[in-house]
Amino acid sequence: MSGKNLKVLITGASGLLGRQIVKYLEDTNLQSKYPVDGVQNYVFECLGLCHSRTKNKLRAVDIKNFDQVDQVIQEFKPNVIIHSAAVKNVESVENDFEAALRLNKDATENLAKIADRLGILFIYISTDYVFDGKNAPYKPNDKPNPLNKYGISKLSGEVVTTEVSKNHCIVRVPVLYGFTEPQNYGESAINVLIGNVRKQAPIKVDHQQTRYPTHCLDVSRFLTRLIIKYFEENGSEPNQVKGIFHCSGLESFTKYEICGIMAEFYNIPNEFIQPDLTTDFSLRPKNAQLDITDSYNLLNFKPVMIFKPSLKECLENFV
Repeated sequence: MSGKNLKVLITGASGLLGRQIVKYLEDTNLQSKYPVDGVQNYVFECLGLCHSRTKNKLRAVDIKNFDQVDQVIQEFKPNVIIHSAAVKNVESVENDFEAALRLNKDATENLAKIADRLGILFIYISTDYVFDGKNAPYKPNDKPNPLNKYGISKLSGEVVTTEVSKNHCIVRVPVLYGFTEPQNYGESAINVLIGNVRKQAPIKVDHQQTRYPTHCLDVSRFLTRLIIKYFEENGSEPNQVKGIFHCSGLESFTKYEICGIMAEFYNIPNEFIQPDLTTDFSLRPKNAQLDITDSYNLLNFKPVMIFKPSLKECLENFV
């Protein structure tokens, strides 16, 4: 394979999304099976940073430590930084907001400053939880209004990204699912539901909040296309590939509906799963659907992962 060489540094590379980003960028067979425009013209070299799980050639780096991450970036000399590391669990952020801010805001600011100084494209992964869920679907430039501390912390990361990095893209995504090891199924708020289904114990599951589960492979394809488009337009004025973008699956489900789908996969009677219609939406948006029209049109992008068959494939390790 021949083409333009790009170096990409990915934070959170041992996590659900980060692993998939590295795999897609480096696996030409996967790119051939699930292509995006222009991918055949590029060769990607990745460096994945992680906190502790250092298998598969990942490098353990404390991205909250400015000097440490600065040294790594200067050594690797990336063209692009994708910042996917974050404290993502809503309850964890509510319980220790300051710790979440150190990663979701302060580490983001470190990376964005370094990227700006060195002329690196900085891509910050954000969330649909920056919106309150009262006026969906949301366009990229709609005013955020987070309901919980997780959304506030991620919005803080968006703000510092915008303030300190000239060449940046903020990519908001909804709830993600993808391939996990059985012992790590809690990485995804979708995959984790399989535990409730397999127990077959009576349980009430939310049937009010509308979610748009999105496969990490589609997010990885979107990011790849974003990078390609950026470098295709690099030097043109204005470069349209800057600012805020939305990436989301097209199908909507409640958690109750997803549990029913999982029960169907395993031929498990689903009578023990009852819909919960009493959800408190003071801390979670009822429907934070992201409007993907402008982002997908600009990049000529289409998601390829259909929820039911791709979820079934993701859960094969749990049989």
